[in-house]
Order: sequence, then structure tokens, then C-alpha cells
Amino acid sequence: MRTIALALQKGGVGKTTGAVNIGAALAMQGHRTLVVDLDAQANATVWCNAEPMENGLADALWNAELPLEEIIAETPVDGLFVAPASLRYRDFELSLPSQAGAQLRLVNLLAEMQADWDYVLLDCPPNLGIMTTNALIAAHEVVVPLEATELGIRGLRELERTLELIRRHARNDVRVAAVYFAYYKANRNLSRDALAAVEQAYESRLLKTRIRENVRIAESFSARTPVVKFDPRSNGARDFVALAEEIDKLTENQNG
Repeated sequence: MRTIALALQKGGVGKTTGAVNIGAALAMQGHRTLVVDLDAQANATVWCNAEPMENGLADALWNAELPLEEIIAETPVDGLFVAPASLRYRDFELSLPSQAGAQLRLVNLLAEMQADWDYVLLDCPPNLGIMTTNALIAAHEVVVPLEATELGIRGLRELERTLELIRRHARNDVRVAAVYFAYYKANRNLSRDALAAVEQAYESRLLKTRIRENVRIAESFSARTPVVKFDPRSNGARDFVALAEEIDKLTENQNG
């Protein structure tokens, strides 16, 4: 099982879009895949045609006796499943940090399911709270969707500093395994400048696939179906299929 966190301490960069659609593409390529929705906005849950739960994952994180498998829901894509967001995440953020081992709750939950999944994708909220910390400690690697802007690059630098702290204190080796550009327009000067800066800093970790702006992605959210199933011929679907193939090969190389 490979556990991938889609993380960046900035909203609106495509973390949820990536988690859902990379997950769907991996499932359609034959990988049994789970999306874990850690964001109180519950957009990944809705996109997967599920409903946020009153307790759900927050209760599983609070109560070690509740197995994660009991809350997992099917999605419109065969082989893709979702652990729905909880309406109690805010309560969880306030009360859990005072409990012993709070930052290890998710990694312990996922450890019980090692044999059940090929991929687990963690959709992180746009902040460094207890949910994101749990995700980064549980993850084997981090994949970053990045806007081709100066703010996006600053967010990536902040994430690198956060991961350094986690490596130091949690003693795991989680790192940014891959970066890709979302909402990309090649004819923008700013996009080209940002691309050059990230190419210099990340070299082989910058994936070749760029997710182009495509209205069908937004429409697929309204249809509560990942774009790779909603409109397989759209640019959005093709981009995510290519991106999932790159991530899968990256994982194979790491394992090999």
C-alpha cells in the first residue's frame, strides 16, 4: 500500500481535484484506491458521490475501537472508494491535540488496512492543523499540486519547512516525491517563469503532465463523478490519466 498526501498550506490549488481524479484514474488502471477526505469542506466526499458524516472519520480517529473500514463508501468509479469527511473535524482539531499520540492516529488506522489497498490518497486541508499533521506523518510521500504563481512557489517552500520539522520530530522520512502544475496555461508569462523556477529546484520530481484549465473538471464536480469517468475524452480526463500513470511509475521506481 502506498499512502500519498496531497498537501499545500494554501487553498484553491487543486488538492481535492487531484486526490479525487488521480485516485479515479488509478482505480481505472486497475489499482484498488481509497481517498481519505480530511478537509472539513468535504468536497472530495461530495465529488465521490458520498455524504459527509456526523462522526465518521473524526470518531474513528478519536475512538481506536472504530475501524476505518466501517465508514468507507463506494464511488461511481469501480475500484475507487472514499472515507467521507466528518462534520466534527473542528471539534477534533480543538480537543485532540491535548491527547497523547494525537499526531499518530491516522497512521495507526491505516496500518490495519495495509493489505486492502494499492493506493491511499489523503486530501489535506489548506492549513497545518492536526489533520494535516496526521496526514503527513501517515504518508509515504507527498504530491503537490502547484499553481504557476509566486504564491504557489512560496507555499511549496513553506511545505518543505513543515516536512523538515516532521522528519526531525516524528522521525519518518516523508518528502515531496512529486510536483505538478494545475490550472496551467502555457501562454502566460508567469506560468513559464514559475515553471522554470520549479524545474531548477525540483528537476526530476517535477512531473511532465500539467493539468490544463478545463471546464469539464468543474462540471464533473457538479455531477458528483470524477472527470475521468464523467467525460473520458475531455482534456481534464486525459491530463489526469497521464498524471496517474506518471505517479504510478514513480512509485514503481521507488519500490524497485
